[in-house]
Amino acid sequence: MTQELSPKESMEILALNQLLETDPNNAELRAALKLVKKAYMKKAEPTKSLSKDSFPKGSVRKITRKDGSTLFQFQMFWGTTESKGGKSFRTVSANSMKALQKEAWKLQLLKDKGGQAPTSKTAKVPTLSEFLSEWLADKKNTIALKTAQGYSRIIRTYITERTDDNKNLPTISDIKINVLTTRHIQDLYNAMIEKGLTGETVAHLDRIISPALKHAVQLNKIPFNPCDALQLPKRIKKDKISIGLEGMAALKKAVQQVDGGQLPETILVTGMRLEEARALKWNDIDFDNFNIRIDEGLVKINPDKDLNILKGYYHIGDTKNTFSNRTIEMPQGHELFDVFKTMRTQRAEQLLSLGLPVDDNDLIFSNIDGTCWGDTRVRNILKQAIKISGLEMANSYPDLRHTHATVSLLIGEDISQVSRRLGHADISTTLKFYN
Repeated sequence: MTQELSPKESMEILALNQLLETDPNNAELRAALKLVKKAYMKKAEPTKSLSKDSFPKGSVRKITRKDGSTLFQFQMFWGTTESKGGKSFRTVSANSMKALQKEAWKLQLLKDKGGQAPTSKTAKVPTLSEFLSEWLADKKNTIALKTAQGYSRIIRTYITERTDDNKNLPTISDIKINVLTTRHIQDLYNAMIEKGLTGETVAHLDRIISPALKHAVQLNKIPFNPCDALQLPKRIKKDKISIGLEGMAALKKAVQQVDGGQLPETILVTGMRLEEARALKWNDIDFDNFNIRIDEGLVKINPDKDLNILKGYYHIGDTKNTFSNRTIEMPQGHELFDVFKTMRTQRAEQLLSLGLPVDDNDLIFSNIDGTCWGDTRVRNILKQAIKISGLEMANSYPDLRHTHATVSLLIGEDISQVSRRLGHADISTTLKFYN
């Protein structure tokens, strides 16, 4: 039976290969490599399986990815460091044990040469914090600005800056991404759960780290995504809050006694999102057919140094997703349109008295100068209405949307109609939240 190559023989071939890569036109090197391979390969043949003994000193493990495929990983002690833990390791991976053996001996050869890869003189491996910053700078151009701000806030909260409440969580921000392991990330997620944070919060963080490291793989900065082997905690979503039919009636009566109460009333009777209602303009209201067009959202963009936003402002942009662009069809003669007509008449009289033009492109819920109502005023409107109604409920506009949905289904309205009005992709989304 033929034998496998010894470690020494494998390293000699690998050394010649690497020298040839640096000088591909060197005929002498090419001839020497051919002779060595011919001599050694006569006694070597592929084996069906490789034992751990055929690897350099280190650890070998098998990883099953989320898609069911297999990844083999080899980790080697690299030396001592001054950082926490005092030890440094290097890891390589491959899709088969045989390929992994080759990568492992390459790693051993690099270590014997001083631990420097051929490209390390010019390539700087970023830390997780540095790479997330690079990734977000590119990612922000492909997502809504408010979403990018949410990503930035989560990264600061749990990775880079961290508040006093989170200072005892494991620190992974300064670990270079080429030595960042599944264990590092898993320990952080486990600590978050032990601290009392929810599985949903962990999932929010993982939805940032995992795609970012996947991109690092695509850029050949790391050989595999350590998030692929994570065990994520169970996600338990909070129940949606509904004040019910009686509560809805009480709140509708209360909002009519509050200046600006038309805003929560609009959400309560249509089910639209707060940002959609705040972006409504007069030309979005079809008074003849009792329809309301939804194709924009208004949100507050806060200062964010990571996104180079120096000053906060209100931004009108796209809706949450393509399914959110819709026309809400209300019953003929619905009282909400009488509310809008009264508001429009009053605003027109105010503008004309000041010598200002009336423009159908103006925001409905706005100040006399056309600027939108600020967040503080919007919160206080609902707060006052809740107080007048006597209801025990949170000062939450999403709860008004949820109340609209649950009451609509309770009185027997067709779920597909409710789903379209809410701007859901399909009825499965509606059933998920309101069944």
